[in-house]
This record gives sequence, C-alpha cells and structure tokens, in this order.
Amino acid sequence: MRTDAKFAYFYEFLTPFFFIYIGMQVDPGFIATSLGQATILLVPAILGKLIGVSVPALRFVAKRDAVLLGLSMIPRAEIAMVVLYQCHQLDNEIIPDNVFAAVIVVSVATSILASLVLRYLLVNRIPS
Repeated sequence: MRTDAKFAYFYEFLTPFFFIYIGMQVDPGFIATSLGQATILLVPAILGKLIGVSVPALRFVAKRDAVLLGLSMIPRAEIAMVVLYQCHQLDNEIIPDNVFAAVIVVSVATSILASLVLRYLLVNRIPS
C-alpha cells in the first residue's frame, strides 16, 4: 500500500496529460461535422448512466442521493477514451475520424454538464 501511495502523485500529475494527448488526436475539421452525431450519442450517454446507476441505488439510498450518485457517474472518460483511441489507432475504418471526434465531444460535454448540474444541486440542496 505504501508503494501505491507514492505512485498516486504521479498518477494525479500525469492523468490530465493523457486526456489532453487523446483530445489533441482529434482533427479539428471533424469537430463541427460531428456535432450532430455527438448530440445523438449524448442523450443515451447521459440517460444510460443516470438510469443505470440511480435506479439500482434507490434500493439502498434516498431518491436525492440516488440521483446525485447517477449524475456523478455520467462523465465518460478513462476507459471509453482508451478503447476509442486504441481502435482509432489500429485502423481508421474501425473508428472513423468523425466518430472519434463525436465521442471525444461527448466525453467533454458529459464531464462539463454533469459537473455543472451536480454543483447546482449540491449548492441549492434540493430536498429528497
């Protein structure tokens, strides 16, 4: 455990660079053309995590807490981006540039939107 704690600092320091690197792999020309796909993907990305986490959590916690838990799980980043990036690197036909850009946009959007909604709900203390 002591060794893991020593590497935690490196992990926390290097993780943002990893995501920046993946984001830099997006061809800027495909961002605008992928916004329609990103919007379509955003809806199930949000609802899937929100419902998939909140509904089972209702068995154990209050409704407000279940919703907060579901909202906190919405951001899509680490594993989805690693798989996406690796598939894109293997062959452009597996993950075309426009799909790569769309999923990166979804990842960024879910991270920002979930954070904003969570902050609002936590600051305003929406009742259970």
